[in-house]
Amino acid sequence: MFCEKPVAVDVTGAKSVIETARLAKQKNLSLCSGYCWRYYQPMRETVKRVHDGVIGDVSSIHITYLAGSLWHRGNDPKWSPMEYQMRNWYYYTWLSGDFIVEQHCHNFDKVNWVLNGKAPVAAVGVGGRQQRRDPKFGHIYDHFATTLEFAGGLKVHSFCRQMDGTAWDVNDHVVGTKGAAQLMKWSVQPFGGQAQTFEDPAAKSMYQVEHDELFAGIRSGKYINDGESAAHSTLLAILAREAAYTGKRLTWEELLASKQNLAPKEYVWGDIATPAVPMPGVYKLA
Repeated sequence: MFCEKPVAVDVTGAKSVIETARLAKQKNLSLCSGYCWRYYQPMRETVKRVHDGVIGDVSSIHITYLAGSLWHRGNDPKWSPMEYQMRNWYYYTWLSGDFIVEQHCHNFDKVNWVLNGKAPVAAVGVGGRQQRRDPKFGHIYDHFATTLEFAGGLKVHSFCRQMDGTAWDVNDHVVGTKGAAQLMKWSVQPFGGQAQTFEDPAAKSMYQVEHDELFAGIRSGKYINDGESAAHSTLLAILAREAAYTGKRLTWEELLASKQNLAPKEYVWGDIATPAVPMPGVYKLA
């Protein structure tokens, strides 16, 4: 199976993917996720140097996905409310996870990769919608600013935005005790030393590589299974989202104990309510 990111939109979905990935391992089945940066050779070389200790112990990470607005597919009197939400799925958390999960999840996956799957302790955050206020945009936010806390004092600072007329910035800055790495520039630099850059214009497309390695693994019996790490990366983004939605300091244990399931009670081409815009201090994690 090739499973596109973010693999889930809620805690129940992420747990289901983890269980599915474990069953796949038992049955020798491949599950390759769409967290594509793990399949780009310059990125692999950069993260390898971080893991090799070139910049020392990681002390903080600053991730950004600052971008513009996306599509909207309009409305049609023939569409039921369910069909409208399905066609404009991006603007409903039960379908997209909000853009911090649907888009910014790539940055959280790189955090998960750099930290070798280390789980956070808690998260705090803020967010809201300033440009995306029209009801046609459902109930998702258009900006988030969150911080994930890890044991030992390490913190991950996350900023994401989807607003027109604003500056774009998609980056991952990893700061260590001996240097720093710029993942989207494929470079590492010890403090006081020369930067090493692994940019390779001839590098094969990561979208092709992930499929090449998936097929090669099936043929050779060396099965790829990204399911658990993909679910963990998705949960990092969900933790950040829920911290901003609630306005509370939300712990990892509280998130994993949640029974959150955003799916409708039944999937029918009829009426479905539009959830309220999450209001910090009022919204609660189920």
